[in-house]
Amino acid sequence: SDVYKRQDLQEDIEELQKELPEYKNKWLELRMRQDLVNVKTRECSEKIEPLISEIEEMDQEIPKVKEEIVTLIELLEFYDKKVELTRYLRNFNVDNIKLVLDANNQIMSAVSDLSQKWEKLQGFRPYK
Repeated sequence: SDVYKRQDLQEDIEELQKELPEYKNKWLELRMRQDLVNVKTRECSEKIEPLISEIEEMDQEIPKVKEEIVTLIELLEFYDKKVELTRYLRNFNVDNIKLVLDANNQIMSAVSDLSQKWEKLQGFRPYK
């Protein structure tokens, strides 16, 4: 029984010794792959770090950009109103302005006449 066990063990050892170079090669291959993965990881990390910094800087600029956008919107609204007013004034008829001025002059003249007549009436006192 011990002889059989020894023989089985010897066979197992011989088989393992035959497979050992293959396992060594696989281990070396895995080791090389791991090294390659490490190199690629480091390269990616080196490329990503500046991008992360750039993104963080851009992220800090967002409130400033939002404020600039609000200011631009306000300016656009102001210019829009200015353009609307300019169009209105361009379309305003000069003859209408003359009519309003003439009417104003007539009113002022009538007020002046009434004022003079009132003064004359104030000076006229039939019962003294």
